[in-house]
Amino acid sequence: MVDFKPRATRQAIWLAARLRDEAGWNDVVIANVSPRGMMLKCERPPARGAFIEIRHKGFCAIGKVIWRDQGRCGIFTRDTIDVESLLGRPQPKIDQVSKALKADRRALIRRVPAPELADASKRAAKILDWAAIALIAVVAAMALAHEVSSMLDASAGKIVAELDRVQKEHSR
Repeated sequence: MVDFKPRATRQAIWLAARLRDEAGWNDVVIANVSPRGMMLKCERPPARGAFIEIRHKGFCAIGKVIWRDQGRCGIFTRDTIDVESLLGRPQPKIDQVSKALKADRRALIRRVPAPELADASKRAAKILDWAAIALIAVVAAMALAHEVSSMLDASAGKIVAELDRVQKEHSR
């Protein structure tokens, strides 16, 4: 016995749409839709294997006719179909999602008792104070190390020059 992949759920609908194939534009009805295909009803369905374009309001899908029957055809779409968008169901806009997230954040902050929030703020301030002091100490230590290194380089240069002079005098 052959195992077949489970068939994707179809949603029965009745939407007027436009179909474009090599013959041009025609009126069709989208009778059902799934995430990767749809069944269309029309007077003259396109030939099996034909590539078509389906448009309904702002929706557009490109697909291939995989079966054809009297007044109907099934297409497999190139891309996944956003069924909610096709049906005109409103999708949350990014600014709506952003507002909801901000409201959730504000709600979480409000749930923290004020004394605990104040204590947490004081701890954060102390940590920042110590971090600033540590940063200043590191910068000061680096500056001091640079100055000491410069002074030692200058002294070593004078010592080397004096040794060279003494060696030349003894070699004469």
